Amino acid sequence: MDGKNNPGTLDISALIAQREAQAKKRVAELLEENKKSVTRSPETFPRQPKPAGADRQGQGPRKLTADDTGFAQTGAVPQPQAPVQYPIVQVPVPQPMMQTAVPQPVAPPEPVKDMEPDDGKTSAGAHSPAAVPPAPLKDSFEEFAASASDDADGNDVKQALIDSLSDIPEIADNFEDISKKRLIKLIFYIFLGLNAVIIIFLLFYFVLGEGSKRGGPAEAYVPQDEQQDYVNAEDLVSSNAAFVDSLVYNVPEGTDFPVGIQGKYKAAYAASSDFAGYITVPGTAIDRAVHKYKNNDYYLEHDPFYAYTQYGTPFIDMDCSLEPLSRNSVIYGHNFSDKNDFIFGELEQYENLDFYKSSPVITFNTVYRDYKWKIIAAFRTNGSSGGDNGYLFDYICPEMNDESFAAFINEVMQRSYIHTGVDVIPSDKVLTLSTCTHIYNRNGVKQDVRFVVMARLVRDGESETVDTSLAVKNDNVRYPQFYYTLHGLSNPYAKAEKWFPQA
Repeated sequence: MDGKNNPGTLDISALIAQREAQAKKRVAELLEENKKSVTRSPETFPRQPKPAGADRQGQGPRKLTADDTGFAQTGAVPQPQAPVQYPIVQVPVPQPMMQTAVPQPVAPPEPVKDMEPDDGKTSAGAHSPAAVPPAPLKDSFEEFAASASDDADGNDVKQALIDSLSDIPEIADNFEDISKKRLIKLIFYIFLGLNAVIIIFLLFYFVLGEGSKRGGPAEAYVPQDEQQDYVNAEDLVSSNAAFVDSLVYNVPEGTDFPVGIQGKYKAAYAASSDFAGYITVPGTAIDRAVHKYKNNDYYLEHDPFYAYTQYGTPFIDMDCSLEPLSRNSVIYGHNFSDKNDFIFGELEQYENLDFYKSSPVITFNTVYRDYKWKIIAAFRTNGSSGGDNGYLFDYICPEMNDESFAAFINEVMQRSYIHTGVDVIPSDKVLTLSTCTHIYNRNGVKQDVRFVVMARLVRDGESETVDTSLAVKNDNVRYPQFYYTLHGLSNPYAKAEKWFPQA
């Protein structure tokens, strides 16, 4: 069948020739338009000067030539060759070529007035276009605030800025005041701390130092730098017995003994150079060694062998003399309410007249001599001045003159529960046994009180026998003020003359 008369088929060669002609025509039109665009006058397209040494890259579009289209520069359009038979295929229609955009001229930036030359470097040291320097600072914050906008908001901003700036000196002053106040507080606290340390030291010195001379409370603190093993109550009995047994031991060679020491006490002295003597009170468990140390604290909580114990050891006052004897020899010992047979607890029995009659004479021997003593008084007194309107009866003074001694004995007799009938003369010497007592409590608090037993040294050539039938009970005992206050009584001795020892 003839294809020309068949509308259902296409002549592919004619179609190709037609499309080639259309393409050539379009290319010629584009070339003509490109010639017009690249031949504009410099006034309509001012070109930027080419930097020295710059290459073509980034310098704008290059002029198109006929060579770029694949045709000769003459512009002649090549003639089509004889048509060729091709299979019938779908051929895409060529799209029109896009016109290259031409960059628009950019006006150079106007120079900035009042600019200072820049070094052309960034903060990192690399070269960069010169940066615009900051505007000069105003002479003051008020001038800066005054230059703000004058509208309603601007006025508020200016006023707020001026108000805040006016507060700066006040803030600085307040900060300085706060710093001064903190410094003053710091100095004040340091002052209080120093005063507290001084007060604690004074309390420690007077309460545990001077107070210990009243026999010392059982709970007093004692440094334990020489502490060995703790000794309980039962062991203390064995400890004392062992020390007593040491009196018959053979004396170690090379021991340095004091001149005049009794031979029977050399072994005890060799066991402890603090050994001072021995005391025995008939009818009691008081049958013990007595020691002496450089202070009145150590033996409050140590046994004869230097081991720590709350029961301590009887000891003679550090200010007393053993040879010759002081006018008033004072020996201290503890008193435990639950164990009255230890140390000096049983001394309180001398408050009872019958007990006195059974044991009117006691023994206290020193390392130098043996002595017998006749009981003359037993009384209670305050252990601190607060218990008697600020007065402290100084019954532990070791030395005083004859007149003062006579007045002292009179003071003792006023306070004694018993009057034994044993006389005392100015030339006599006395032995004072001091311990704590716990029978007085006020509002659940134990009162600081001492129980004292006093005896006179048997004179040379005097009989050791005592006529106890002369002993009577004192019905008008003089007590410290705390006693009358505790019982709601009037103190008949409140205005009595106060005795003080005179050397």
